[in-house]
Formats: sequence, C-alpha cells, structure tokens
Amino acid sequence: MILIVVCVQSSSFAQTWLDSGAKWTYDYWNVGEFGTYRWEYTNDSLFQAKNCQAIKQTKFAYGGPNPGINDLGYVFTYQSNDSVFYWKNDQFFLLYDFGAEIGDSWVIAINTWDEACQDTAIVQVMDTGTTSINGFLLRTLTLQTISNSFNGLSGVATERFGSPSGLSYGFLPGFQTCPGSEIVVDFDLLSFRCYQDDNFAVYNPSQMSCDTLTMTAEVTTDNSSIRLFPNPSSHLLSVESPNELVDYISFLDLNGSIVLFSSESKLIDLSSLNSGIYFVEIHVGKAVSLRRMLVKN
Repeated sequence: MILIVVCVQSSSFAQTWLDSGAKWTYDYWNVGEFGTYRWEYTNDSLFQAKNCQAIKQTKFAYGGPNPGINDLGYVFTYQSNDSVFYWKNDQFFLLYDFGAEIGDSWVIAINTWDEACQDTAIVQVMDTGTTSINGFLLRTLTLQTISNSFNGLSGVATERFGSPSGLSYGFLPGFQTCPGSEIVVDFDLLSFRCYQDDNFAVYNPSQMSCDTLTMTAEVTTDNSSIRLFPNPSSHLLSVESPNELVDYISFLDLNGSIVLFSSESKLIDLSSLNSGIYFVEIHVGKAVSLRRMLVKN
C-alpha cells in the first residue's frame, strides 16, 4: 500500500512546543564519517489531520567516503497539552510528556526489522526537574530506554526543544544494536551544539560556533550554476561560473580558518594545501554566492 500525504502550509497555527525560526545544530561522528546535522522548523502543516510543525532535516558530511550535503526530508511533530508527538512508520508516537512523573513509560517507536529485537521501543522517566535557560524556566525529563529494541531515547530532554543527550538522533529517538541481532547498526553518534528560535536566544552550552560548516557563516544548499572541478582534486582546481562573475575565492579548514585565498578562478594551485577536507567560498561582489566542500588528495 502506498501512503500519500498532503501537507497544506498555513501560518495560522499557534506554536506550542517550539517557536518559529527554531533551529537545532548537532555534531556527529561514526566509524568512517563526521559532520553536522541541522533541523529547521520551516512551516506549519496540516498533516494526518493534525496541526503539525514541519521540520526539515539536513546532514552535512565533512569527512568520510561521501562528503557533501544530504537532504533527509521532513519530520512532523505536534503538541497536545504537555505531550509532544512525532510521525514515524505511518503513525504518530509520543515523544515527550513533560507532565509525566517518575516511573511513567511510553512507546516511542515500533519496528519489525529484526527478530532479535523487540518490536516495541519503550522509554521510562527516571527523573524530572526544571532548568533556567535564557530567562525561561523549563521542565526536564531524564529518559531511559527499557526495551531491547532497535530504537532508543535516553538522556535529559528539555521543554520547548527536547534535545536529549545520550542515545538519540537529534531530539528524536536514535538507534541501538540489539544483543543477538544479525544487523550491525553503524549509527551516527550525535552531540548537541546549539538551539535557537525567533523568541529564544541562542542556547550554546558547547561554546562552539553554531554555524553549520564554518565559523563565519551558514552554508547554502541551493543548486547553483557554479561548480568546482575536479573534486576531489590533487593539484589544480577550476571554478566554472557561466552566469556570475567570481571576484575571489577563499579556502577554509575544518576550524573555519582561511588557509588559501585566490583571485584566480580558472586555474587555482592547491599545492600548498595538505590532503584533507576544505570548504570553498566563492565570492560574488560583497556576498558569498556559494559554499562547497572540496576534497584535496
């Protein structure tokens, strides 16, 4: 059976568990890759007869076999009183209940992918409390996964934006390998960096830049006629820009520091760069027209 979902954009729905302009930033790593995840609340949607928040998911892979920008689609959430629900596997599951008491438990997901795993993923409230962030007194939940399931959600979740530490996929349930399972899960390990929205100043306990790819500005993910070639490159790089005049090009390392600057776009000598991953900013006028990732062999 094919499920067809129609989302109708609207600006009339009240925000309850998060506010307009909400954006989460997480760092991640696994055995062969590292980078950044970003979740962005883009609009309100009528989804499965619920007034939902549509949250865009993007993965920025810096290192590994396939560096680049990956559009992971949308996740949909809605709130009812103290409870936050999210859409997974053709149904809504309770994600957080900030009115819960210690000992309460609920189902966060159901998967039937592996017979060694329990189908039902269950979390339990181990503790409750409050925390003050940006002048807001917010409730907290300390959650623990109590089932031998494929999904898990363990750590401290905070009212308004969730973002538990520990076993999670951003503010959503993450993955775990079940004992006896023949499926080896090479899941991303995420660490919370920043959250902000239009009425909530940047919360940045990591004290690291909240920008996605560099220390100076956000990356753009739109398609452009500007391209780098060859990429990966071992020595010489060219920038092709049929529709825009490139003023200059800067190369940044993973710390956001400029390591190479060039006003030449047709043939750029990369011999001074060590092998690795770099971010290339193509400047047109006073603006950064495009940012791309470059692999230097």
